[in-house]
Amino acid sequence: MEHEDPLVYHYNLKARSGFGLFASNSNFNSNDNTELFKGGLLADESSKELAIKLASTKIRKVSDLKIWKEKSNLKNKSSSIRPKYWSFGGNDELPIQDKANYSTDNPNCSEPWLGLQDFYSVIDNDTAAADLIFVSLAGGRAFIERDAAESVLDQWWNNKKFDPDSFEQTVKVGQRDFITSWSIYVGVIGIAGTGIAFPNNPIQLGLVNILDMIR
Repeated sequence: MEHEDPLVYHYNLKARSGFGLFASNSNFNSNDNTELFKGGLLADESSKELAIKLASTKIRKVSDLKIWKEKSNLKNKSSSIRPKYWSFGGNDELPIQDKANYSTDNPNCSEPWLGLQDFYSVIDNDTAAADLIFVSLAGGRAFIERDAAESVLDQWWNNKKFDPDSFEQTVKVGQRDFITSWSIYVGVIGIAGTGIAFPNNPIQLGLVNILDMIR
C-alpha cells in the first residue's frame, strides 16, 4: 500500500476536520471563504499542463497581474507587514491596501497585495491550474506580494523565454511552504491539546522552560 506523505496527510486531516483553509470574504483584492483553497495539491496532469499554458501566456511581467504598474513609484515595494499564512488566519485577513492608514498618496507606503479571487479574475480561471500558479507566487500565504512575484517571474522567464521546469520548481517550493505552515499549525494544536489532557507531559514542560528563558 502506498504511504501518504505525512505533510499532505496533516493537510488533509485539517481539511476533513473542518478547520478554515479558506480565503477572506472581502470583495476586493481578497478571497472568497466559500471555497476550499488546496494550493493545487490535488491537481492532476491536465491541470498541471493548463497551469503551464496559463502562466506562459498570461503572466509575462508583474504588470500583467493588473494590480501593479511595471515601474513602481513607491519607495517601498514591500512592507514589514507580511500576509498571513492560510493556516494562521490568512482566511480572515484584509489586504494591506484595505488596512487602516494605507494611502498611495504616501510615497513611503508599500505595494498592494493580490488576493486569490482577484487573481482568478486576472487569468480568467478558478480551477486547480490557477491554484498551482497562485501558490507558486504566494507560497503558503493568502496574498501575493509584488517583490515575491517579481522574483518568481524572473525564474519563469529566464533569458526571456518561459521555462516550464523553472515554473514547476516554483510550484513545488510554494506548495512546500503551504504544507509546512499547515504542519506547524497541526503540531501547535496537537501540543496544546496534549497540554490540556496531560499538563505535566515532557513537551509541555519543555515549552514552559523555553518561555521562562525568553522572559
